Amino acid sequence: MNFDTYCALAKRTEKLMPDLHQRLTHHALGYATEAGEILDVFKKHHIYGKPLDRVNLVEEIGDACWYLAGLANAWQVDSCALSSAVVSGWLIKHNDAAWTLDMLTLQQSFGAISAELAMTVRNSQDAPVLPQRAAYLIEKAFIPLNHLLHYWCVGVTMKEAMAVNVAKLAARYGDKYSDAGATVRDLGTERGLLADLLRKHYG
Repeated sequence: MNFDTYCALAKRTEKLMPDLHQRLTHHALGYATEAGEILDVFKKHHIYGKPLDRVNLVEEIGDACWYLAGLANAWQVDSCALSSAVVSGWLIKHNDAAWTLDMLTLQQSFGAISAELAMTVRNSQDAPVLPQRAAYLIEKAFIPLNHLLHYWCVGVTMKEAMAVNVAKLAARYGDKYSDAGATVRDLGTERGLLADLLRKHYG
């Protein structure tokens, strides 16, 4: 699954908003929420000594990708505007010293996206963000997600995380967002899809 295909599939389960500003706000707030849930996975593991929940980690990374895909759709950013590293799946080596920085970078990238939205609101609700700036913000947010996935879930690719995210949302909504699907969820089925992906790599 490539980036453009993922964005198209993600758009099917996006809640329709009345204007561009509210659409961007939805995805920026959603990304911040998922970033916090990713950090919570590591807090439970490193601070409280609980086993690392890789199923939950893959799920939250996939959900964060969904909100970034929403920003890409709203800002009309496609794979042509992104670096080859992003488009090819972010196969980047990582080490022990860097993963903590990645968690902090998640919050930093949210701050950058929030600042851009605030500037948009000050100018006018539908003021365009420059394509190069939009692509930069999306890359800045994707890279730490990729690092954390590759370091803590060795063998699982970002493309797989995005694909299982699409499958999870298809199980929830079908091919179109609904308020009912958002409130009545089969968490067992959704977690099962994620667990199947990890079993493929870890047995």
